[in-house]
Amino acid sequence: MKIRQQLISALVLSTFSIPVLAERLVSAEPYSNDYVTVTGFLGSRLDIDFDDGTGENDPGDGLHFSQAIALNWNYKENSEGELLFSNSLRTDGDQDIYVQYLHVGGRILFTNTTPFSTSIALGLGGTYINPEGNKYESNLAFSASMAAGIRYQFTDQLALRSDLRVYATLLREGHSESFCSGDDCSDGYLIEGEILTGIEYKF
Repeated sequence: MKIRQQLISALVLSTFSIPVLAERLVSAEPYSNDYVTVTGFLGSRLDIDFDDGTGENDPGDGLHFSQAIALNWNYKENSEGELLFSNSLRTDGDQDIYVQYLHVGGRILFTNTTPFSTSIALGLGGTYINPEGNKYESNLAFSASMAAGIRYQFTDQLALRSDLRVYATLLREGHSESFCSGDDCSDGYLIEGEILTGIEYKF
């Protein structure tokens, strides 16, 4: 009799437990695909437009070799945060100038069933204008960037990335002295384009 009562009790408990378990499974949080990636880039930077505040626009003086490193992290599905540092050395006449960008922003990924994916990104931060020698002082200016990228996934950890990025820097009086001659430099802007290719490693 006791065994029969125990079996009936077990069946009743199981009947009530199955719906509760199913509800928990359905309402469970989706799988969290958290990751961090580091990418080292090499590329070229081009001066698209430059205004030194004198009213004369300069399309630039050619391509400059550039290097960059990016830290990305997943914060929700198909979205990444991004911290980017990019450095390039340009020569204006007899003056060598390092133009460096440090931007933080976000990236939206467009994925599919193939190893290829594309993305778009926006960033905000600063431009550090660092002339060599003592002729001009170093300066820091506000800048923004936008980018379009492509990624090819070799393995779960390794991928090939390429980005096309455009930077826009607002130059206050004094900043543009590093890029123009004379004493009549004033507020202006600098727009540069950059193409970068590198290897990404995922942690």
